[in-house]
Amino acid sequence: MTDQTQPAISSRETPAITPWLDGDPLMEAIAAAVWEHCEHHDSGLIIDDPRNIAAAVTAAARQNLYREAATLAESLRELGPAYGARKSAQVSENVGILRVAEELRRRAAEPQTADSGEGFCRFGVTSAPGSGCILPAGHEPANRHIVTPGDVDDD
Repeated sequence: MTDQTQPAISSRETPAITPWLDGDPLMEAIAAAVWEHCEHHDSGLIIDDPRNIAAAVTAAARQNLYREAATLAESLRELGPAYGARKSAQVSENVGILRVAEELRRRAAEPQTADSGEGFCRFGVTSAPGSGCILPAGHEPANRHIVTPGDVDDD
């Protein structure tokens, strides 16, 4: 990587970019999260560390995924008539589905954070965009750090 401000890229391919679609709930949630949580100019340009942008995008995507999963779970309820042994099974299944949907909606409503809950390791972080260790906070071994080319390591 030659640009010092770009984050390390994983070996996975990046997905193709879809043009903006007005009314797309995921795109609108991501745009709102990036605008709210990342530094930006009044002109609308986002000027933040790519890791912060990724964190905002990931949080919005997780919340959207939980909401969509809850809606899908609720759509699986069987509301038609049932008789005999099937009736109690259907009621039980529907109650279970509603409990799953409720849990998914609860998760969508809570703050979304990285799995570590602590963000990135602070080793080597400077005022330069993208500087510092790219591993999660609290990584093991604690004395091993991965920084992108061009970053300055602080000891």
